[in-house]
Amino acid sequence: MKNFKPFQGFSIPKLHPNGWEVVYFLNPFCSGTCAHCWSADKILGSYMPVKWHISFFERVNFKKIRELRITGGEPLEYKKISIVLDKITEKNKNFQLPIRIFTSGRNILSIKEGKEGIKETLDNLLSVGIARESVEIHLSADEHHAGSFYDYLTGRATSPKTLFEIRKRNQVGMKLMRIAVKNFLTACKQLKKIVPRFRGCYLKIHCEKGQLNYHRNTYSFITDQEWKEHVIATEGLFDSGRALQLENTISISSDKYPPIFIIPGAEFVLEPSLHERYERYIVMENGNASGEVYLVPNSKNSKGAAIIGFYNLMYNYFCGGSVNEALRMFLE
Repeated sequence: MKNFKPFQGFSIPKLHPNGWEVVYFLNPFCSGTCAHCWSADKILGSYMPVKWHISFFERVNFKKIRELRITGGEPLEYKKISIVLDKITEKNKNFQLPIRIFTSGRNILSIKEGKEGIKETLDNLLSVGIARESVEIHLSADEHHAGSFYDYLTGRATSPKTLFEIRKRNQVGMKLMRIAVKNFLTACKQLKKIVPRFRGCYLKIHCEKGQLNYHRNTYSFITDQEWKEHVIATEGLFDSGRALQLENTISISSDKYPPIFIIPGAEFVLEPSLHERYERYIVMENGNASGEVYLVPNSKNSKGAAIIGFYNLMYNYFCGGSVNEALRMFLE
């Protein structure tokens, strides 16, 4: 095929009545070793300077979005996240849309017991500059993130290779995560008293089938009411990335109202160069494959890439284009 139209594809975009859910890959990198990571084999862009992110949010019309999710990689590993949030908060001032930050929390969690651990967590949250108006912090607290947290604390930089090793690290990690989560929840309660209109925190538990009761027992200090209000839990890991080595993975169905993913430092091209890393996307027309395009990391231009639909992102069906096209067509 000689060229491709932006945002044609397998899952046709359908706008939610209240606007788009925008998922923004602030930082493409993650130092974690999570055994279930769906994005481990995905191109999530390149590191981009803070001015690139400021420029993007300067153009976004917040009337056209219903929520903003800041993710990665690990977004808290982006050193100037507070500067980016300054711009987002400024643009969001008259809308009060939820700004949801999804994090493993490795660099903010404390495993010290009692008041000392709570204070250390609170100080860490304040120092990274994410506790502010309209912001929610979503902490991944499942067994695989716990195993990665254990690796972080012990200086391991490689992912576990066998199921036995995965289970062993996760088991030890959950004991540490239990302490860290207790500190985190209490610290966030205190933050709500310090920071006006801070929306608080949630635990995100995306676990293997049959494991939810295990997590409920691990976090037994959380009351049933708090669990209902502050825990977002799903069972069944996606059949992608590192999770393919695990048992009982599940497939994803297409969203009725798909989110739009913004990937700074990447672009779609018709042909990758010989030596560059790429990810192949299938172009669909009338239910049939009509060609291929390639997503490549590129930090040397200001294009960025956008993809509509988690289904498309996971299974590499093209429904995307450049960030400029996404802004012009959907977000300005």
